[in-house]
Amino acid sequence: MKFLFVIDPIKNINPLKDSSAALMQASSKKNIEIWICTPQDLEARGDEVWASSVKVEVNPWISFKENYCIPLAEFNCIWMRKDPPVNEAYLYATHLLEVAERKGVKVIELRSNQDKANEEMRTIEAEITKLESEKERIVQQRNEKEVNKRTIEIDIKEKQERLDSYSEVKDIEGERESIVQDLEKLQKRIMNLGPINFAAPETLEAEKERKDA
Repeated sequence: MKFLFVIDPIKNINPLKDSSAALMQASSKKNIEIWICTPQDLEARGDEVWASSVKVEVNPWISFKENYCIPLAEFNCIWMRKDPPVNEAYLYATHLLEVAERKGVKVIELRSNQDKANEEMRTIEAEITKLESEKERIVQQRNEKEVNKRTIEIDIKEKQERLDSYSEVKDIEGERESIVQDLEKLQKRIMNLGPINFAAPETLEAEKERKDA
């Protein structure tokens, strides 16, 4: 039998603490061949998934044997032991394992159902965040249009008020011209009256008496 363990780089595995190391060692004691690779070593070839994998001896920890690119269908079981974070490489690797699983390969994932649910929740939250950002962008555009509309309305109102004020000035100017014309007429009437004697009233009365005499 052959088991493939999809794991972090082997240098990061601590055989005294890591459960992946314990699984590999327990399988090896049952005379199962142990092969390892990283998620980046998985690749699609047509409708099959292959792995650039290394055969290892894990008792004692660790020695490397053969290195081959092998179809996943040749393994009796695939152990997905790569820890999150869930990134593009991780998701691509799980997608390839799902393709192999549909081909009949047995795949055992490290993640629990809760882990999968959490991943789906994070995906949904990311979509919600994207939609909220799009909503904010649309609202901002609408507000900018409203501000521009309001600015134009204010500008129109100001221009209308100025136009009205010009009309009032025009009316005042017409009234002024009328007053000026009236003054000119009065001045002409005064000039037609001839010179005016501004002597005291007594003198004027004496002058009248002289004329009567």
